[in-house]
Amino acid sequence: MTDGGDRDDARGTPRDGRGATIPEGDDSAGRSPEGDDDMSLHAEGATAADQLARAELKKRTLEMWLALKDTRVKLDLYGGVEVSGVFQAVDATSETLLVSELDSGVGVVPVARVRWSDVLSVTTLPRLERESESARWGREHSRGG
Repeated sequence: MTDGGDRDDARGTPRDGRGATIPEGDDSAGRSPEGDDDMSLHAEGATAADQLARAELKKRTLEMWLALKDTRVKLDLYGGVEVSGVFQAVDATSETLLVSELDSGVGVVPVARVRWSDVLSVTTLPRLERESESARWGREHSRGG
């Protein structure tokens, strides 16, 4: 076998960069195990314009995640299940999202990780107005009391 090459010299078996056998018809040879090369900023054969476009898409995605932080969301899951909570974060691989105060209908989970593969859609909900103690006292006592 070669040192991390694409084929085993003795049998001609395709191998990935770690030396594992690649099934016939699998076109993932040479791809990074960390993620999809389609989104790589330095994809082989990509023009400078392609790289700039990918960089802009990644930037917009990160800005979207930051804008959603601490926003109430409704998640429609497979099987007709709806849950709601407060969006907190997404992991680096975009495989899971972190939601606090997840209301599952059975109870409220303080913090939960939800797999993106289980999510059909995400809808932002109106922000809850949390009234301060002094504002509530003022409202209650301004009614003629």
